[in-house]
Amino acid sequence: MYIFTLTLINVIKKTENIEIRYYISSLKNIELIAEAIRQHWSVENQLHWVLDSAFHEDFNSTINKKANFNFSVLRKMVITLVKLLSPLFRNASFKRTIKSFRSDYETNIVKLFKFLDGQDISKILKTKKETQ
Repeated sequence: MYIFTLTLINVIKKTENIEIRYYISSLKNIELIAEAIRQHWSVENQLHWVLDSAFHEDFNSTINKKANFNFSVLRKMVITLVKLLSPLFRNASFKRTIKSFRSDYETNIVKLFKFLDGQDISKILKTKKETQ
């Protein structure tokens, strides 16, 4: 096992902020480790950006921890469903798909059930991965 450190220096308005992150890995290849770290943070940042921009998660004021956890799970399920349903909305952006879905909610619920009726979710996910 190897321990790696990553030092981040962030300068905002003439104030320097230094953050040290520690990583443990069995890999020796530093380039491979750096790529894995970048991919992890890329996924993390993209998910949180969607959660914040679409659901305003940063402004969530739910005090009950169980309710907050449940809402978090529901928001992530909605993200997954919207990504699956994007072909129904001509592969529009996430925000546009959400907006389109809200604009005619009842019709779109029917579309959703027709889309999912008789289809195996694993086939949908496999097709989605192959097109990316």
